[in-house]
Amino acid sequence: MDRASERVRRLDGVARTIEKISIPTKQLRGRGYDTAVAVVIWILSGSVHLAHLFVMSRGFESLRSELQRDEYDRLVCTLAGWLAKQHATVHLALTNLHHPRRLAADAFLVRSLLAQYVACQNQKGVSVPSGEAIDMYLRFWTLRPVADTMKPLLLKLTHHRNARRKFGQMFRREWMMEMGTHSIAPSLSQNETTVRVS
Repeated sequence: MDRASERVRRLDGVARTIEKISIPTKQLRGRGYDTAVAVVIWILSGSVHLAHLFVMSRGFESLRSELQRDEYDRLVCTLAGWLAKQHATVHLALTNLHHPRRLAADAFLVRSLLAQYVACQNQKGVSVPSGEAIDMYLRFWTLRPVADTMKPLLLKLTHHRNARRKFGQMFRREWMMEMGTHSIAPSLSQNETTVRVS
């Protein structure tokens, strides 16, 4: 049994245990496709927070208002419940690189790496132009197996102007980032400049 199948089996057992001991609360509902992708992101990355970011980027406003206390525990319970309901779909997505939910999860995870890169550069005061961001995105894809259906899309990003523009717009909207800009320090008065130089 491969590693992904073993992890799905273990998480399925955890989900069933949580269902047995959990106090009945208002169910958090999401669309089936998106909930399965969120679970695949959780399993592949091991990060509940990345799965949460995916769910929030897809517009689950009901989750936003419900996650106020014990956010981490509630997210784990929600994801485990989704895993229990869709374990067959999640298992297929984890074992098949060409599965639509796996493609969506992989694309989101690579975009999250790009968002982390852009944020780190901006914290250093370095702006990342959109062309450089797209080059980094393509570089991140070389670090993981790529499905055959994804290769033409990635190839299009290397040269097609409209595809690059749309990717930049989608990335900025999804991660609420401005590529090519960073925060500028406020200008100092003459006295403050003199004190700092002295």
